[in-house]
Amino acid sequence: CLAIAHATLFIIDPVFFEYEIAKYLGWQFLDIDTSILFGIVGLTLTIPLLMTSNTLSVRFLGGNNWKRVHWLVYPAFISIAFHRFLRVGDSWDDIRPYIELGLLMGSYIL
Repeated sequence: CLAIAHATLFIIDPVFFEYEIAKYLGWQFLDIDTSILFGIVGLTLTIPLLMTSNTLSVRFLGGNNWKRVHWLVYPAFISIAFHRFLRVGDSWDDIRPYIELGLLMGSYIL
């Protein structure tokens, strides 16, 4: 839910949309900033997880198929971590993304 809210707020922001998204809507889509591309991939992988995270989906898909769909959490997590890591900027001196990535990985392992 938060990822969809995050993406929606950036898309409806006219300044961000004009400078970061609108110029890539044609054939130049793969020329988009790498961090935004990782965010789009992470959001796309999160949508099936959001739609199948309920008891009805578990019954409809069956346990094994539901687990197979929810393996998408791993590539989604990696994509979202790269999105966050790359959005900070070009400076390798900023330690904050390293700390955040370490905390995310640590919480994910636990």
